[in-house]
Amino acid sequence: MKNAYLWLLRPGSLLSLSLLLGCSLGTLQQVGQFNSQRRPPGISELKAPRSVHQKHPATGHSLKQAVENPDNLKAWPLAEHSIRYPLSVRYQYPGDQVKAREVLAVLEHSWQVEIDVLGFRPPFAFDPFAKPGEPRRLHAFLQRGAETAVEGRSPVKADGVWWDAYDAWVSIDAWGKYAGKILASTVAHEFNHALHAAYDWHESPGFFETSATYIQEKVTPDDNDYLEQIEDFQQHPHWPIHYDDGYKTWYMYGASLYLFFLEQRYFNQDPTFLAKIWEGSRNRPRPLDPNTELPAPISNEPDWVDALENLLPRGVSYADTVAEFARWRWYTGRRSDGRHFHEAHLLKPRGEVKVRARLQSGQPYRSSGPLLGGSEYVTVKRLAGQSAVQLDFSGAAGIRWVVQAVPGIAPGTNGELIALSGGKGEMQFGALAERTLVITALPADGVLDPDRPATAPLSFRLNAVASR
Repeated sequence: MKNAYLWLLRPGSLLSLSLLLGCSLGTLQQVGQFNSQRRPPGISELKAPRSVHQKHPATGHSLKQAVENPDNLKAWPLAEHSIRYPLSVRYQYPGDQVKAREVLAVLEHSWQVEIDVLGFRPPFAFDPFAKPGEPRRLHAFLQRGAETAVEGRSPVKADGVWWDAYDAWVSIDAWGKYAGKILASTVAHEFNHALHAAYDWHESPGFFETSATYIQEKVTPDDNDYLEQIEDFQQHPHWPIHYDDGYKTWYMYGASLYLFFLEQRYFNQDPTFLAKIWEGSRNRPRPLDPNTELPAPISNEPDWVDALENLLPRGVSYADTVAEFARWRWYTGRRSDGRHFHEAHLLKPRGEVKVRARLQSGQPYRSSGPLLGGSEYVTVKRLAGQSAVQLDFSGAAGIRWVVQAVPGIAPGTNGELIALSGGKGEMQFGALAERTLVITALPADGVLDPDRPATAPLSFRLNAVASR
């Protein structure tokens, strides 16, 4: 079997999972973040991994060749080794020693937080430098111009490891545009991906980035780089939380907002729940599609949603949390009330969930609607003297439509579910001049599977008229 690579990059990546499947470099899964200074490239502009082709200036070998071929290990003559953890940083020039030590310090801190505190498994390290009888060390290779990425090299073959774990190594450009002030969060993010390889290298693609973005905030709480990714997430509420947009936006990274919701709402501010999700999502190795060299997505059972549902209170499903989260995500930026999300007030206006339409009372509205698992936000402005509106709603058949209203009108509330009978219900305004309807499309059977293809938009019709 060819090596399998998971290129997990910081903002600015030029790669797409959808374009890399089945290419000659092996089974490639690419997960990237985009540069906050420019918009992501279109699909037609995406290229193959630069770091695979990046030539070592002395030997002419690619970075991958220089790492994996024992004859080329002389390309990495210098190293800094941790005495606390099985970690090493490899570099090429004596003048880079200070930078290597800086990266090693961040890796040690990442290990301490992510493994010792948050409970992740240690990585299975690919270590071509280990001598017989020596423990294997996770290596980070420093090279200018190479992608900051993680490679899952090959399946782990060890006693007791029955699941689809891969050994890993890390590539870091510690001088590039994802270094500098954000180097620490970059390294923490990539280190978390190396830990993912120890669980399930073929989990739902977006969850890798959602997880690592959440974790980087835990490791480097003073670096608020993650807030920029939340903006793209908040601009697409019509997509389900687990939506894979092929790295056209920062959506999968910004979906970390959902993990902050889970931590606060269901896990008593205890972030160790995430490692438990990864533990519960492990799969046995599955047959690979000869065309993509990946297992069929639908064979990913259990997936991270299954693992989450095993941790939630009895009777609460992923779909239930989606509906509740649709209210929570309203309270960001200028709408922050200090009770939802610990840094919600720091989000810019673009980090406020997007409102699709603004209606006057009595104005009918038709929408192409959200995808299954997504929501649409429609603001209704009341008329003078009006205290409530009667809702007349109808939507695509075979869907469990959930209609809620935000913000809350009673102290200490964040909104309410509107009971619909025959498509009719009522929304009160209280003292507010306007309120927003949150319309969420959920499966009738309550099962939201992150590995099933996205549905077409699910249309609905709405009319809000003054109560008599």
